[in-house]
Amino acid sequence: MRVNLRCPNALEAGGCTTLLLGKDATADGSVTAAFNSDGGSVAWLEMQPRQNHAAGTKIPIYRDWRRARQDIAAYVPQARATARVLGTDYLPCMNEHHVAMVMNACRSRRLLRRAAESYISHFQLMRIALERARSARDAVAIMGALVEEHGLLDVGPFPSGKNIGVIDLAEAWWFNAPGGHEWIAQRVPDDAVSVNANRFWLSGEGNPEGGEYLSSPGLIPYAVQQGWYDQASKRPFSFCTAYGDRDGDGVPSSHRVYSTLREWRVMSLAGGHALPEPTQGVEWAGPHFVVPRHKLSLLEVLAILRDHYEGTPFDTTRPENGGGVYGCPHPPFAVPTPYPRPIDMFNTQLSYVAQARGALQAPAPDVVWFSFHSPSTGCYVPLFPAADALPEGYDTGDPHKGAFWKFFSLGALARHGWSLLYPAIREAYDALEREWIDALPDLTERVAAFQRHDDEGGLRNLLARTSGEAAARALATCETLTLSARAQLAELLMQETLDEPASTADGR
Repeated sequence: MRVNLRCPNALEAGGCTTLLLGKDATADGSVTAAFNSDGGSVAWLEMQPRQNHAAGTKIPIYRDWRRARQDIAAYVPQARATARVLGTDYLPCMNEHHVAMVMNACRSRRLLRRAAESYISHFQLMRIALERARSARDAVAIMGALVEEHGLLDVGPFPSGKNIGVIDLAEAWWFNAPGGHEWIAQRVPDDAVSVNANRFWLSGEGNPEGGEYLSSPGLIPYAVQQGWYDQASKRPFSFCTAYGDRDGDGVPSSHRVYSTLREWRVMSLAGGHALPEPTQGVEWAGPHFVVPRHKLSLLEVLAILRDHYEGTPFDTTRPENGGGVYGCPHPPFAVPTPYPRPIDMFNTQLSYVAQARGALQAPAPDVVWFSFHSPSTGCYVPLFPAADALPEGYDTGDPHKGAFWKFFSLGALARHGWSLLYPAIREAYDALEREWIDALPDLTERVAAFQRHDDEGGLRNLLARTSGEAAARALATCETLTLSARAQLAELLMQETLDEPASTADGR
């Protein structure tokens, strides 16, 4: 019997999943941010260099930042010096000062989705913050000031607010901007894992789980002015209740299994026991911060990003949950969808795990473990914000040279014969990932040697070579697996053709 998970609107077609892990929740003590970006389009990497700017330089703020970049709505004074930032063609990931970000969309009240007199996009919001921030709190303050002055205008395909996760060497924060000029941020406890899956859940003043939070000064007054919060009721203020999508448009995000099912799964995996399952139309009462059963390793975080609810009633390898003929765990595209929405998706364009471990100021280099396309058929390659170059193929979206397309092609083949092809894909990539993770202590010692000799150029070159060699091996493995997959699928198709009943001479 199919599990009834039908969701009511078009937002179910997209969405991203983000995780934050405090330093005492990870096996190596790194503060960690993880991200599946389910945008469904080509992606590539960019390295924005450290720069000095002339006094009086200004940054144009575009309403159409991802398109023509002609509609200038305002200007922001440029900082005299900006940091090196590793990112993708559209989103920054991590800067040289150990600050990293992840993000996803969260629906807010209709009034805020295209808020009047708002014009800064989350793309520019995050980029400007990472160019300047030397800590997660810095980044929160910079983004908060920009939102207060310029207002967040969502420029994505589904008008909404934004949830941004920010980390540094010591802390992890969630930053929520629903649209317009208000915002809130909440610190993740050092020993906790937290997840966001396309819904606002921060409470702020009325947060039953406690924790430090920051906000715009107008957050509560504006909610009172709009009639979203009644101070006379004496109820604690809750950001998600006041600013979340509870004013129409069907089932609110907090009541939709499209979001709560992923959060339930992450919290269950991290905590080591199954939490009460979400129900469509009912607000899930599960925790937003969980102390893991043991400190999570990087491999365990990667497994979460590749999850399809295996072993649960929502397992998407099963036909009743949208699984393909050969157990492909990616349900077919449908709006609205009658199937569970897994963490790993067929339309994931990229995925990464940023570990704040220290770079030039400390021996252990920060790492961004980066995978193109679906994490399940992809390979997480170590990249370094302190490096002086990007791996070949990872720095272009060209259909002939770009790494994205090679991983995309393998993923597309795998979906047609999952049970036949997937074990070999994972065996090959898992071996590479384990090798690179095991090599980090040796790399850290080599980094320390360069630092002792104050050889910044040598250090940057070492990290670039390390990434380049890993990426080249990942691509070579991808090409080998792709050739094998094509041959096996051709043989499978031939066998299926031979097994078909012969037709009669008259075609009946």
